[in-house]
Amino acid sequence: AREGLWEWDAVQGTAQYSSRWHAILGLSAGDVPSTIEGWLDRIHPADVADVRRVLEAHLAGETTFFERDHRVRHGSGRYRWVRVAGVAAMDSHGQPTAMSGSLADISAMREAREVADEGMFLERVLTGLGGALAVLDIESGTLVHGPGLIPITGQWRTPEAWWEQVRGVLRLPDEQPCAHCDQPLMRGRVMASTRGPQ
Repeated sequence: AREGLWEWDAVQGTAQYSSRWHAILGLSAGDVPSTIEGWLDRIHPADVADVRRVLEAHLAGETTFFERDHRVRHGSGRYRWVRVAGVAAMDSHGQPTAMSGSLADISAMREAREVADEGMFLERVLTGLGGALAVLDIESGTLVHGPGLIPITGQWRTPEAWWEQVRGVLRLPDEQPCAHCDQPLMRGRVMASTRGPQ
């Protein structure tokens, strides 16, 4: 199974996390306390209040199902996107006695969505500025430019040749650690614009 499983005994206040749950988070058995707080304490500070609010609403019987996307601290120290889902069991008084659910890594899906969103945004920017803008994606080495850049940079054979000349004066992003290894790399994009003769 691709999802990790978890169970919470609300009466005893204990929780169990499957080996797959640990693997998704880059952890070993025993790295997380056997309580619900063991998971909640690893949630990104910007997400934890929302997750707690939705969880508490479910435990109060306000919803029939609990599900939330949030960032959680991986064993590497970096944050990854996960989707957590579960259902609580209630006693005859409507009090939660237990809860079980799953955890799935959705980082790749989130990153793909962000890339698609960035592509649409970039297209709007290039069009809105008359196309006299170039953007270099550091990681792929791809130069993207609007149609308005070509006549302005006519003294160079191609927009790429123009870029070769101007990139030396641009400030590149600082190196960041790779998400998959310890090697440094540059991430992000660099933008440059130009104007034609005045």
